[in-house]
Amino acid sequence: MNLLVSLSAVALSVSLSGQQVLIVDSAGGGGFTDIPPAIAAASPGDAILVRTGAYTGFSLDKGLKLVFEPGTEMLPAEVYVNAVPVGQTVVLSGLRPNTFFLRWFLTNNEGRILVEDSDARLGLTISSCAQVSLERVDIQGGVVRTAPPAAVSINDSTVLMTDCLVTGGLDFVAVAGVNSTNSDVVIADCSITGGVGFSTGGGPGLRVTNGLTTVAGDSSTVIAAGSAGTVPQPAIARVGGTMWIDPGVSLVPHAGAAPITGPTPWSLAMAFLRGDYTNGQLTLQLHSSSHAFGVVFASLPGQVLPFPPTGWWLGATAFQVGTAQTFVGGVTTTSLAVNPFPLGTDLAFQGIVVDANGVPALSTPVLLTLD
Repeated sequence: MNLLVSLSAVALSVSLSGQQVLIVDSAGGGGFTDIPPAIAAASPGDAILVRTGAYTGFSLDKGLKLVFEPGTEMLPAEVYVNAVPVGQTVVLSGLRPNTFFLRWFLTNNEGRILVEDSDARLGLTISSCAQVSLERVDIQGGVVRTAPPAAVSINDSTVLMTDCLVTGGLDFVAVAGVNSTNSDVVIADCSITGGVGFSTGGGPGLRVTNGLTTVAGDSSTVIAAGSAGTVPQPAIARVGGTMWIDPGVSLVPHAGAAPITGPTPWSLAMAFLRGDYTNGQLTLQLHSSSHAFGVVFASLPGQVLPFPPTGWWLGATAFQVGTAQTFVGGVTTTSLAVNPFPLGTDLAFQGIVVDANGVPALSTPVLLTLD
């Protein structure tokens, strides 16, 4: 099927779903002056455009798409996404408030959650969530019990982190940048640094207890221990579970510690995908140092299908984006003009790559809003 025809069909299916767009404007130019009343009035599948202004925190329990204009201010607040039913999708895009006091809690969600181009300034907690994607999210830990014990705390969840910046907080004991327990987590093209403890110095960048963890990227992908104090800390601290890590990823321990403590992970060269949609231009870059060629596919996101080490994030109606390309300098690039979709529409993209021996593999995926 032609790519533009496929994309048009996706856009049409979203338009026919009956989505309405609600406007929040603190200056009074929309139907609502704060976010919670707009959420209460919206139905699953609706989109909410939040214009520049100052707003309070909010709680979501249904599939809504919140898109924030640049310059949005959040008063000291918390964001809760809780108990979203299966089959519904939450999109939170562009929430980058100029305030330190903003915590995120994603809990008990059977539906799908996408957070992109956003900030969390007192940590982010993900617990019992079926499918969470964090794309270009800047997350900082809290200061002395003001937030969870890591900048990102993940428990019993399936999570994809792509192109995120994570910095651990400051506490009495060493805190991790990311703490994952009993979860299926893919970390691709991220920079993660452990926090600082008053008595024990820095913490690991990534602490993993059981579950399945994949770390993909190149030398610009960094997992680092917090650098305070003299107590040795690894870049990654493991307690059980299964881990794959690309040997190209930069691991930075502290004070002479081993890069990784605990069970030795599997070393595997992997492909990862970068994506961007700006001013109607879609750009997809496949990165790999060990594959001969690759091709990218797209679809509305589907239920994650286990396919270690990355899983298959596309839906059943996936279609090819561009042509298969040979890697040049470890990169293939697909770029094309795409008309904007209805507000908050997100698509999943994932590559299939083949090495010199003809063995195929999946790249890490990305989820993007094309609005």
